[in-house]
Amino acid sequence: IIMAGKRVTERQNELTKELDAGGSESLVRKLREVDQQMFSGWREFLSIYEVLDHIDRVAHIAASKLFSALDGDGSVVFVFTGCGTSGRVAWLCALQLNQLLARLHPDAAPCFKYRISGGDEALIVSKELPEDDPHLGAADLADAIAGFSESFVFGISCGLSAPYVAGHIDAAMQIPSCTAVLIGFNPIELARDAPVEGWDKRCAQVFRELTRRADAGDERCHVITPVVGPEAVTGSSRMKGGSMTMVILDTVFFHAFELLKKDPSSGDKLAAGPDGASRKHVQEVVLQFERGYRDTYTDTGGLAKLTELAGAALRTGKANLYYVGSSDAGLIGIVDASEMVDTYGTRLDEVQAFVTNGWQSCGNNEGDLSGKGKLFRVGWTNFMDTVLPGLTAEDTVLLINSASEAEGDRVSTAVLASGCRVGQLNVHAASQESSVKADGLCAVANIRMSMGGDHAMLPFAVALATKLALNVISTGANVMKGAVYGNTMINLTVSNNKLMQRSAEIVADITGCPVLQAHRALLCAIHGVDVLSDELSTLPSSVHIALAAPKRNIVPTAALLATGTCSYAEASAQLNTSASPLRELIRQAVSQSQK
Repeated sequence: IIMAGKRVTERQNELTKELDAGGSESLVRKLREVDQQMFSGWREFLSIYEVLDHIDRVAHIAASKLFSALDGDGSVVFVFTGCGTSGRVAWLCALQLNQLLARLHPDAAPCFKYRISGGDEALIVSKELPEDDPHLGAADLADAIAGFSESFVFGISCGLSAPYVAGHIDAAMQIPSCTAVLIGFNPIELARDAPVEGWDKRCAQVFRELTRRADAGDERCHVITPVVGPEAVTGSSRMKGGSMTMVILDTVFFHAFELLKKDPSSGDKLAAGPDGASRKHVQEVVLQFERGYRDTYTDTGGLAKLTELAGAALRTGKANLYYVGSSDAGLIGIVDASEMVDTYGTRLDEVQAFVTNGWQSCGNNEGDLSGKGKLFRVGWTNFMDTVLPGLTAEDTVLLINSASEAEGDRVSTAVLASGCRVGQLNVHAASQESSVKADGLCAVANIRMSMGGDHAMLPFAVALATKLALNVISTGANVMKGAVYGNTMINLTVSNNKLMQRSAEIVADITGCPVLQAHRALLCAIHGVDVLSDELSTLPSSVHIALAAPKRNIVPTAALLATGTCSYAEASAQLNTSASPLRELIRQAVSQSQK
């Protein structure tokens, strides 16, 4: 599983090498600079503005398919598919675009679908292992497009590394009525080129074949891969990767609907391709999203205070952070909260999110999942009935656009009376009156979007700004907790091949040891041994991952072992009993090993 070179998405970002140093405002500004790379690009690689022609072409083909569906001549389905954050963004975008379709064409049936590896449970709790299954990807695609005469699949793999997505793309290329689009943020030559257990292909093989066909002019094959640079926290593609996925999908279809509005009479004319005016409109859409990014960071002080508030809860190791959001804001809160366990090793219930009408707001494939346990009870009613009575002074509740709902005042009044820490995040058009009610709040961030309240793109720009803001808050809170070393996550869950590879590279980066030594230390941590036997070292990756996935502190244990300063038993004892943050324990061990 050791790769010769790191993909861009797995490298350290030079802007955040000391992300764990300095105060909260410094952290917010560093994240602001990294997020700028979504639009400016990174180093010598293609930026989003340099792939507008590809986006424009895909939008024209999508518009022609939409024309066919609206005209009643045939049925078409658009399927967004991904793993982890990519799958959750696929869900959000499908939901928002079906809502836009209903507003613009009230008689049209919903035609946007999503598929996420692990199914709808993965919207709430991370299920990373299915990412390694290309056969599941192919089967999920077959299920999604059954009964439709034409299909359009968007495979999202930020690092070009997900076998589940490769399975979708591989299957799509074999179906004459299916158009395949790959979205990712590495150059195609850096697609993951490693064996996939139980498959005779590799991700790189599938993605490069799609690219070859696209370059040869096959209108069924398309690749959109701007490079947005390394993440602020190394490998955390939930951040820029997830945000740029939203920008690309929303731009494709916002532009497609605009094309339909301007020329609703001919699907053939739409399929004929872009012109200068068309490309200009695509650029204007992306510029609106870039303005939305800039608007997000106009209240860095407010974001810094909310970050401190969230960090105060997580630093205790016992308290909780709760997001209580209205409509889309609550859904984005669910996405952000779901990423905390695998990224930072939080407790399953440490960060939770609640949305106005619970699963009724979610529009998900499998309906109400409340019966699967308390983590899946995500409505405001659930929050009021089960969480509110147990809030303590150490907990933090973040209200997100909550005042826009009829029940917002009742919820905020009850939360403020509970005695916990309360913050409020508001994202709204500049022309709209702010819903901030500062009385009793510990911190407020008020993000005013520069576009008008009647702008058709406002819901999409607000969604992006809300995601960026929550990413800042949760990332900063975990930095304050001590779960980030420099700009590297140090307590991620080892739950699939990609994360196993990333974990070995992280251990090597922070300890200075060779990657092979780091990999052996990782296996020792997984199996609870000091010396790795030949028998253990030759087991399939799936066996190691199955053992590692439910365990805590695998990567910190491996880092301590890699320094050579302690045994497995001593490393485990330190991690289980020390009151020091993980970052400090590792830093001390690294320092000791270098003497």
